[in-house]
Amino acid sequence: MNKILKKISEITSSVQGLDFAKNKTPQLPKPDVIRLVEDYLNFLKALIYCKEIACREYDSVTEEVRKIGSLDNEVQLLLTRLREVEIPGYLNLGKNQPNQKKSAAQLQSTINLFARSLKDAVRNIQEKTLLLKDDLTKFKVVLFGKTKVGKSTVREALTRGSGESIGKGGQSTTQEIHDYTWYNLKVYDTPGSLSVRDKNKDGTGIGEEERMAHDLLLRADIALFMFTSDNIEQAELKYLNEICAKGKDILVLLNVKADISDYRMFKLRRKEREVSPEAQAGNFARISSAVGNRKVEILPIHAQAAFYSRGHNPELDRFFRENEVSRIDLYELSRFGEIRNRLVKNILERGAAIRVRTIREYFISQVEYFAQKNSRPIDSCLKQTEQVLKLIRKTEQKVERCIASFKDSLGIMIATEARELIDTYDIAETCIENKYGKDTIQGLWNSELQEKLPSVPEKVLQNFMAEIREILEEMSRQVEFIIETNADFSGLEAYSLPWADIMKFGGITSGLLATAAAFGWIPGGGWAVAGLALLGAALGFIAGLFKSKATKIRELEEKFDECLDEAISSLAGQVLKVCEEQVFPSILGKIDEAVNAQQALIHICRAFADLNQSLFRTASENREKLAEREARLLSDSSRSNGPRETVKPA
Repeated sequence: MNKILKKISEITSSVQGLDFAKNKTPQLPKPDVIRLVEDYLNFLKALIYCKEIACREYDSVTEEVRKIGSLDNEVQLLLTRLREVEIPGYLNLGKNQPNQKKSAAQLQSTINLFARSLKDAVRNIQEKTLLLKDDLTKFKVVLFGKTKVGKSTVREALTRGSGESIGKGGQSTTQEIHDYTWYNLKVYDTPGSLSVRDKNKDGTGIGEEERMAHDLLLRADIALFMFTSDNIEQAELKYLNEICAKGKDILVLLNVKADISDYRMFKLRRKEREVSPEAQAGNFARISSAVGNRKVEILPIHAQAAFYSRGHNPELDRFFRENEVSRIDLYELSRFGEIRNRLVKNILERGAAIRVRTIREYFISQVEYFAQKNSRPIDSCLKQTEQVLKLIRKTEQKVERCIASFKDSLGIMIATEARELIDTYDIAETCIENKYGKDTIQGLWNSELQEKLPSVPEKVLQNFMAEIREILEEMSRQVEFIIETNADFSGLEAYSLPWADIMKFGGITSGLLATAAAFGWIPGGGWAVAGLALLGAALGFIAGLFKSKATKIRELEEKFDECLDEAISSLAGQVLKVCEEQVFPSILGKIDEAVNAQQALIHICRAFADLNQSLFRTASENREKLAEREARLLSDSSRSNGPRETVKPA
């Protein structure tokens, strides 16, 4: 390129000094010089065209960022609707309103956290998109490859460096990203990928240095990936394949390791032939096979020859004198001129499409990054919340079966409890032994009923409630197990905290179910009156003169039994009525509240999932736009054999 600029300067001077006087023939430049100038001007024209395309694409992407920002309005509308969702205190049969308010407040805080996360993501996308604006005029070329592969040598040769930054020995010499400008290209030298010093690796095995290189790749237009001919590792091929998958234009450089420090022996063995596609066919095949159907250009180079040709120090000067070789000879051996030629050719043929892809793809990658990061916690939360709902419904069925069984056996349970408390034979024997009169017997029996029967419903209900509580506590343990063991938040614990909290609001913790005492006292009265009335009608038959004592006790016991059966039946009816009016509806009502709350939480998760899905749709739509734009620009370039038409910057 310097030669071209020098020729332009020479042509300019020649044109300025032309003498068009009569009988004189002006000295015009030679045809090959004119061709060089024309090529250079075409290259400049391509760069200008690409800049205009980049500016227009940037404006289009900026509009897409604005559309994403409008999602914040949807979040605010969702927040307004969700404020109307009532979060119950779940299966707390007492009136624990503070607990209900606390749950609602925590849920609202979680929703607000998502809203802030979305705002932060949009702001982050906006800020990163602005980074593209700084270098719309330049193509970005990024160098990839493991340590000691020769990246710094390539960069030094491309940018006419001094060679001071080239590493010696086995260390990773490039510890951070550097950029160097070469006309309208910006060349980035990245840290050595696959470096043994790259210790700060994340859950995916990517270290800090490699992560920096990946981030840079997103904003790069063209990637140069370097291998050494003597040692191509499987990890390098895998890394190249990952870069290819990102859709970047890639030029693979195969650095041929043929030492020229003993240049006479190098020439004697004709080692220069190794710097050719034919000699490196095996390596070419391995590299091509690693990237599958993706097409990549592979160029064999000799980085050591390039470095020697660019270096200036006493040791190198002695090398050139002793070996009678020129710097131009070594530069031609290095084939570094072809790197520049390939880059220029790529820009001439595909420059506009490359710039469009870089700008649009970078925007898409930022959108997808947030959406993918957000997707796992949302999906996991939705899945687990649905599992909890299913568990609550299953528990509801168990409770309903328990209630049905309780209703069927209520009379028997009350009778069993009552007869354990009241011994009718013992009372009858006492009455006959003491020759109690009718009124005394009725008073004694009434006292027995009033003293013993009121505790029967409480005991029966306590047993029933203990069974209900056991069912709910088992459900609570299963809910905790679902939350603690099945949440797919690995590597995203800090970010997924709000989603885990939402899920817990749907869970039912132990101890929230009140005891039967919460329903108040089961009223008495009717059951005792019915039994006493029956007893009064029967007592006249007990006083027969010719009956034995045993007969009188047995007959009085039978009457007590009949009276007790009537009282038990009346008591069972009243208990059942209270249960059907108060106890059962309270239990089932609280479970129904839990079902409704869980459904509300599922609605919340689905609403968030829809918002997040809109980001995926944005990325997908922009990929379609990108494909259309690329195809059109490549078609235009192909028809015109390079950019011929300028576009007005937006």
